[in-house]
Amino acid sequence: AVAIENRGLVFSRGAGFEAFDPKWNPTWYISYSGARGITSECVNKVKDLIARDKALGEQLDSRMRDAVAMAHESLLSSSTSGFDTLAESIRLARSSFDGWGLTGGELGAHMKWLEAAGAAAVKPTGSGGGGFALSLWRERPHGGIECQLIPVFKT
Repeated sequence: AVAIENRGLVFSRGAGFEAFDPKWNPTWYISYSGARGITSECVNKVKDLIARDKALGEQLDSRMRDAVAMAHESLLSSSTSGFDTLAESIRLARSSFDGWGLTGGELGAHMKWLEAAGAAAVKPTGSGGGGFALSLWRERPHGGIECQLIPVFKT
């Protein structure tokens, strides 16, 4: 949705999507992990976790809400700390995906590859379990890496 809109979007249950214009354009990309993520399987995995440990489920959901708020604030900030705050928000969101058990296999290996290549922070997109990863870079990655990535915003 963000790529099509070419603007920032914040989604909230009940209110839907709210568009916003970031004060700065981070260097970030999406890339395919090599494995298909199946949303229904991921949703069931999260539901099973919540059924087993409601407190952990609530903690992971709260962490994700905090990550979204932090990312939104960092993109609206003209402060020089915006990059570091955005990177921390992506790592926080990633920790929720980790806690839900949605970052293993090919997706996990792909995210480790991106980090080893120099990404400042990486998280799954969508429901996780496979599919695409969002990576944030302090600088554009070198040609051999960049040609395997799809820019989110063209700067």
